Amino acid sequence: MNPLRRTSALCALAIFVTSALAQAPSSTALNDAQRKHVLQQAHEKHQGLAKAGLVEFTCEVHPEWDGFIKQMKLDAKDAVIPLVKQIRYTVTFSVSGDAKVTHPDIQSTDAASADRARRVANGIEQLVSGFLQSWAFLGVATPLPETDSDYQVTSVGGKYHLAYHEGVALVQTTIGPDFDVEEVNYGGPEISAIMHPRWLNTPRGFLLSGYAGDTEMKGKPEKMHLDIRIDYQTVDGLPLPSVVKGSTSTPDGPVDINVDFVNYQVKKR
Repeated sequence: MNPLRRTSALCALAIFVTSALAQAPSSTALNDAQRKHVLQQAHEKHQGLAKAGLVEFTCEVHPEWDGFIKQMKLDAKDAVIPLVKQIRYTVTFSVSGDAKVTHPDIQSTDAASADRARRVANGIEQLVSGFLQSWAFLGVATPLPETDSDYQVTSVGGKYHLAYHEGVALVQTTIGPDFDVEEVNYGGPEISAIMHPRWLNTPRGFLLSGYAGDTEMKGKPEKMHLDIRIDYQTVDGLPLPSVVKGSTSTPDGPVDINVDFVNYQVKKR
């Protein structure tokens, strides 16, 4: 390259880099009083069901079987269809995040069809369990550490970057200017995940309306992508899921999710 052109190119690059750095938002580490104020505001803005008095509940989960059956590309006369359509799931959930999803065993004189139906039933059970774990973290508890715990908060471009440890895992959370949790980045030895919650701003605070995210397990090359939307019903004064829709990736391809939560029995403080 011509030396003059090379010098001009380097000057242009230097100007570009300097300009980009100048435009990047500066970050400021908050002192103890400031970081506690930010976290307290964020806690107050989120409508965690634990704060609202939920202790535990039981309910039934009814999958929208026609949609699942269509995705499985089963023949209309396949013997597995009437077996899976009779499956009903029971959920037992506690405010601590413990969730148990069960269903009756499938009985049939056709052993092969019964075995296939069990695999389908177990797959749906895992989907529901996965949703409940994510919903518990984001929508039942507040996805933030306690105000008096150990954490750091940095102000960046009108938002707040929160970092803390959960056991050996590093959790990094972005809090928006309205004190809503915009992103949770969880980095553990066995699993890493990044989640983007979506919130409804209600008079009682932010209510989780859905989330999108990617999860990666140690030793598995593929990432699991999940995108969930939640509709609510009011039970004993508490907003609880009524319809959960979305999609998730699996080793066999994407799967659409559509399940109803019905017949709640709720225990409150």
